[in-house]
Amino acid sequence: MSRSYHFDEFHIIPALRELRRGDRPIALPPVVFDCLTYLIEHRDRAIGRDELFAAVWGKTEINDAVLGQAILRIRRELGDDAKEQRLLRTIPRFGFRWAAPLDIEEYVAPAPPSAAVQPEPALQSVAQRDDDIPDVAAPGADEAAVGAAAARPQPRSVTKITFTKITAKITLAALAAALLIGVVVWSARLHRHAPTAPAVARTDAPVSAVLPAIVEPGEESAWMRLGMMEAVATHLRSSGLPSVPSEDVVALLKAPAADRSGTPREALAASLLVTPRVQRVGDEWQVDLDADDGAGRQYTVDARSRDAARAARAAADKLLAVLGMRPVDAKEESDDAILVRRIDAAALADDLDAARALIAQASPEQQRSPAVRLRLAKIDYRAGKLDAARERLVAMLDEAPAKSAPVLRASILNGLGSVALGQGQPEQASRYFGESIPLLESRDEPEQLGQGYIGRAAAAADQNRYDAAAADYARARIAYRQANDNLALLRVAANEGFADYGQRRPARALPQLEAAAKGFEQWGALREAMLTYVYQIACHLALLDGRAAMQAADAADVVAQRIDNRHALDQLRLARARALAAVGRLQEARVALDGLRSGAGVDADVVAGAGNVLARIELEGGRAAAAEELAEQAVSALSTPNHAQGRAEAWLTQIRAELHADPAKAAATLAAFEEWAGRTSDARARLFARLAHAEHARATGGADWRRALVEAGDLAARDGLPYEIAAVAHSYADALLADGDFEAAAVEVGRVSRWSDQDFGCAVLEARLYAATGRDEARQTAVARARSLAGERAIPEDALSAPVSTRAAKR
Repeated sequence: MSRSYHFDEFHIIPALRELRRGDRPIALPPVVFDCLTYLIEHRDRAIGRDELFAAVWGKTEINDAVLGQAILRIRRELGDDAKEQRLLRTIPRFGFRWAAPLDIEEYVAPAPPSAAVQPEPALQSVAQRDDDIPDVAAPGADEAAVGAAAARPQPRSVTKITFTKITAKITLAALAAALLIGVVVWSARLHRHAPTAPAVARTDAPVSAVLPAIVEPGEESAWMRLGMMEAVATHLRSSGLPSVPSEDVVALLKAPAADRSGTPREALAASLLVTPRVQRVGDEWQVDLDADDGAGRQYTVDARSRDAARAARAAADKLLAVLGMRPVDAKEESDDAILVRRIDAAALADDLDAARALIAQASPEQQRSPAVRLRLAKIDYRAGKLDAARERLVAMLDEAPAKSAPVLRASILNGLGSVALGQGQPEQASRYFGESIPLLESRDEPEQLGQGYIGRAAAAADQNRYDAAAADYARARIAYRQANDNLALLRVAANEGFADYGQRRPARALPQLEAAAKGFEQWGALREAMLTYVYQIACHLALLDGRAAMQAADAADVVAQRIDNRHALDQLRLARARALAAVGRLQEARVALDGLRSGAGVDADVVAGAGNVLARIELEGGRAAAAEELAEQAVSALSTPNHAQGRAEAWLTQIRAELHADPAKAAATLAAFEEWAGRTSDARARLFARLAHAEHARATGGADWRRALVEAGDLAARDGLPYEIAAVAHSYADALLADGDFEAAAVEVGRVSRWSDQDFGCAVLEARLYAATGRDEARQTAVARARSLAGERAIPEDALSAPVSTRAAKR
């Protein structure tokens, strides 16, 4: 029995994780709900910040900004605020206390159905319902629970396994800061398969997916769950039976079942599901394989051996025979091969420390083997130790000649290319991937070939060679289809969406990105899902749709509660702050931006981006000196080509701030801006340089301000990005309204009026035009639209009423 709580119009049931306002449910991110519930359930006393951190986040070393955002969200959803503190009271220098009266009721949950374990059918392990497929247990989990997994569904783990990270470059257009998402494409799938053509192969062979093995508890079970899964999958694949990559299987089963839109069979696109069972029988290992083709045909085979891997291969041979296929002869696994399989199993379980420990415990001869050294380099790479990974790979390159070891050399080159991308060296990455691809094109290595293509595409996109990138993404798609790798296909689709954004086509990118984010969540690839949401936010802001950007940010925030990657989370916080500013939630935006700028360990690029966004907020709030300082710092920090758009935005903000206080300084800044913009190929840099020139000329009596604005407008019209069109229209309309040229101003306002239902600035501009021309009814309608979009932003005085002289003239 538990309790539910009523206050004002709200009803919260912690047991159901449900908050309602009347009949309307309110969706809260998990940690925000937990924070609210903890404060309510401990309403008899003040709760310190450290206690909240420990109770809700499970640790105490949390940035205060994170808690600040949670409290702001609670207050906003409940209609409370920091000034009134009607429901939630701040205890200065300590924490918070729930202050509102509550009506408390006992809540009795419905009784669950009988949970008696049913006897296991003779031909059933995969013949379970698809949604009852046992999950993958982390090393050290309760072995007894794992042993009973076939009889009952296991709790879904939210631990993420991600073996290939998204490759992309993003320059966030809407709020003047550039964001480069980590560019890494080298698969961390540490195993390698080299299919051998079988003597007899069925042309209608089903696609199989081998699930994690159900292992009798014991000291070997921790690695056997995944090691035996991969042993069976590799043998089936090498004998001509298509098999889904083990990485995809593990990633899908680790995703919460609620995130999936279909069954695992549907998600994996595999008609034949195979479950290994491994147990000790005397001094031998017995491996049973239970297979279900989804059409009513079920198969069970078994084999025994003193060696578990040999038993797995023998059982796989029997399954192949039942399916009408001839297995290939498999060599006995050496001690080195068993070590590699153990390392691969640890990597599949996302336990890099265990994989590294296995290597450290190996003999010196094993440590010197190419297979082990390659895996150690990939472990360094996944841990973010790019210099160490590069050093290991370079040392191996001369030992893997193209003629005698082409596949090994290609894997090393793919790794070097991915490291080069991660270190911002796309030209060098192109060379590495360009050398790898020819080594693989004539061989049956579709996964590695796909890695080469997607890596070369990423490098091309990073150099704005989008036609070349599109061709290689298409080639990667074909390679991954041959490998039955649906998770990799999602990554290709996401990268194509990123490329569309990079080509200044946000409307085209959005459907692809939305589909990719949904797919990543279903697969449990949460970091990829979150970064795809970051791109969605950027697209919506480029389209002047702040509300849609905020919806994407809220969706990403839910995903973010389930991952622990500081760099990715900081990227999201920056993107979310832009969305908050776009909808006028300025206090929350400031909390997030200040937290990024003051937080320890935040990337310099993210800090600069946060300062860039904050500079614009300061300028729009009339604090020109603060805006100038912040913008000047951002200009200095955002100096690489990847940050050209953010730097251009910062320079424009700096010049606008200086025009308020020191026009002479603004002239020197403009000269530097124009000189740099003339050397860069970035379209927004050139556009904003012309816009800055026009505004400076207008403010200082220059004669060519109008011509510069027309040129800026022509540049904005080329790509048709709403954000850029609006930037020019606002500047031009301001000048024309000030000069009383209402007819020309109406043209500029008309350019952006199509967005006045969704963008505060466009709605305000319309209201100002109607006020200036005495159209009071239209002005009131425009002001009402602006107020609905304003958030914490004020409506300017010249939009609130028509001038007396204009009203008199109209009468």
